[in-house]
Amino acid sequence: MCLLAVAALIPTVALTSAQANAQPVGLPGLPIEFHIRDNVDSWFDTNVSLFGDRSLAAAVIPRIGPAGSVGGTSGTSGSSSTGGLGLPDLGSTPGLLGSSTQALSQVINSVVPGVDLQQLAGAVQHNSNALIGSLGIDPLKLLGLDKLQTNITKLFGNSNPLAQRADADIAQIGKLAANRPVSAPLDLGSLPVGVDLQGLLDDMKKITSTGAPVSVDFNVSAPTSAGGHDVSSLIWPDGAKGFPFTQPASFIGDQQIQLTQPGLYAFFCKLHPYMLGAIVVTDPLSIGLSFGKKLDTVLNNLSVPSTADIMDQLVYTFFKITAPENWQTYATDHPTVWAPKFPVAPILKYDINGNPVLIPDLDAYFDQKFGLPKVLPAANLRPSVPGVGEVWVDTQMETWAGKDKPGSITEINADDWSIERKIGAPQIDMNNAHNQWTDKDYKYIMADEWWNNRTDVFDRKTGAFLRSVTVGPDPSHIMSRPNNDELMVDINGGNSIAILAPGATKVLRQYQIASPTQHIAMPHGQWMTSDGQYGVTPDVGLDQAGIINLDTGQVKFGPSGVEPLAVGIPGDDSRYYMANFLSSYLTCGSLEKENACADPGTGQMASTTNIDLWSGYDPAHFDPTGNADQPMGGLSIQNPVSPDGKAELVANVLGGTTLVDARTNKVVKTLPCTPGCHGVQFGAKKGGGYYAYEASKFANMMYIYDLDPAGDGDLSKASVVGEIVLAPEANTKMDGTITQYAGMGGQGVLPIPLVYNGWSENPNNAQWNLTCKQIHPVTFATDCK
Repeated sequence: MCLLAVAALIPTVALTSAQANAQPVGLPGLPIEFHIRDNVDSWFDTNVSLFGDRSLAAAVIPRIGPAGSVGGTSGTSGSSSTGGLGLPDLGSTPGLLGSSTQALSQVINSVVPGVDLQQLAGAVQHNSNALIGSLGIDPLKLLGLDKLQTNITKLFGNSNPLAQRADADIAQIGKLAANRPVSAPLDLGSLPVGVDLQGLLDDMKKITSTGAPVSVDFNVSAPTSAGGHDVSSLIWPDGAKGFPFTQPASFIGDQQIQLTQPGLYAFFCKLHPYMLGAIVVTDPLSIGLSFGKKLDTVLNNLSVPSTADIMDQLVYTFFKITAPENWQTYATDHPTVWAPKFPVAPILKYDINGNPVLIPDLDAYFDQKFGLPKVLPAANLRPSVPGVGEVWVDTQMETWAGKDKPGSITEINADDWSIERKIGAPQIDMNNAHNQWTDKDYKYIMADEWWNNRTDVFDRKTGAFLRSVTVGPDPSHIMSRPNNDELMVDINGGNSIAILAPGATKVLRQYQIASPTQHIAMPHGQWMTSDGQYGVTPDVGLDQAGIINLDTGQVKFGPSGVEPLAVGIPGDDSRYYMANFLSSYLTCGSLEKENACADPGTGQMASTTNIDLWSGYDPAHFDPTGNADQPMGGLSIQNPVSPDGKAELVANVLGGTTLVDARTNKVVKTLPCTPGCHGVQFGAKKGGGYYAYEASKFANMMYIYDLDPAGDGDLSKASVVGEIVLAPEANTKMDGTITQYAGMGGQGVLPIPLVYNGWSENPNNAQWNLTCKQIHPVTFATDCK
């Protein structure tokens, strides 16, 4: 369902001054509000940190009791009472929505079950084996059961038989929980008292009614956003009204949705899919913060119980992305400790049989499940054999003095692995440089400002800014045509590609991809054939591949999965591979040959096949952490094919980096990757062969892989051979000063010289002494006798 197609659900609204001050907690008459911004510390920004995360919100749908009493709060309930969660009366609390930290703290502590967060965090201190009764905190408060007692009393009074039975059950659960580890899920369905309490709560819900829904406003506006963004559903409670919805285009302004069903909701921007926001909407007659019985997600179109492993993986990933203090920071000379923080709160989930399972403390639970804290070893591994030339990385999260927008370009010397240069371009306030390319003479570095509308050109040797050319909204990837050095730029926020003159001096022509009857294409991470004739785009807005004749603009379409983000093409131009962000498989589609895609199961050739990245993974039960060889990938980003056609690497946000044998399309193994692994490309290895360089959005370290160290084509020997911290060094040349997140945000990667077929034969590559096989990766058998 498109946002624009459900005007009744999501109208464009003008926010009042009161709404502009809305907090991340649903209140009577005021919505939750997300300001969608180009910043780094939060992209879906509520302006206030809830559980240490500005992209997180919470709300309660009120209930009207049999006698007209109100429990819970959000929206307008028809009563001046704010009900059973202990919220102060707005009419008697002037300035509640102002800058009073104490008042806001009261609101948050009232809506969110639990105890004083600092007290609990101090008591646990990453001791996930601590017993609840040993923390010095009333177990009823820890589990949010005290709030439940208050709500029941508010709705039914003290003399109601249901309320009295519930009060006795709650007290018994508190005693049982005292001897349980704070990290261990409490299966209420296995306890007679838990079954009885849940039955009582279900009966209470039947004789009460819910009040107003939760209103959520999304705002995109200057100066915090230079361009448009969109809002699409990622996770929602099964059966939620109006879900799923997909935005067909980015917007500037305001949009609103109504949430009528308790549970976990998560949203993302299709253009910039690590922009995330989440809301937990709970019921006053619920234990803890309830995620809902069953959750749906656009990832593989799954519908799973809220205890499913894949939901743990997605929630865990959400907090690794949206809270910068949870990003991984490596050092070159000493180990560091990674101790990410998660909400210190009780979470109610449901298993496959519909039984309630209470997580006493999500922070302790994640520590136990994912083996936290972790010691990050010193990132001082260097390949024994040097690389060739340079490696350029878009360090997109770095913030710089004199800049409102984040992002820089980092140059690594592949001979000695030093950080040679940083380009922040403060004089143009370069905005989120995302992917870059060079020209045939290697004079320029040309980078797209993904959250703006420009392609920037820099002198490759000096880093000096030369010019910008306006290309269209949200340009993402850029490549040169090997036959004439023209440039192809994907206009990710629009429906076209732009063809630029060599050196990016001007726009020569623009080709539309989708027809007027389709959604806009939103092309992202293209690749092109080695003769420069065709460009293949992953069209996010269409869930298709666009195959474009770069001379005529003629377009035909090929298959992809959901939210395709990048394309890899072998040097023989026979087929393309599509990385699908929201499908657990790669798509192979034939190009110059009729049946060029090997089926990984049968070995038969077909026009199109899918390569399963979840082989052996059960999204409901299996926990893949700690098993580096388990072939499990998800939320795939970039997927280049090695110049010699042997291997394909797939950078996944979930599950590490998948290595695929491009000759058979079989998954070989999973290589390690830091959080948010994103940009990956191949560069020449001195004396022959290739290194693959992979950078991550939420770590300051880049991996170097050797996929064929023996040169015998055996990809099972692939391993990590290098680790490079991307923060500046003492001798790094810079055009400004980094203020935060040094080395963070690795996205586009560009090894120089270009060694892919079509570019590798460039006569200017002679300066790097490439081997004959590196110059002719496809035709070496005849050209390198």
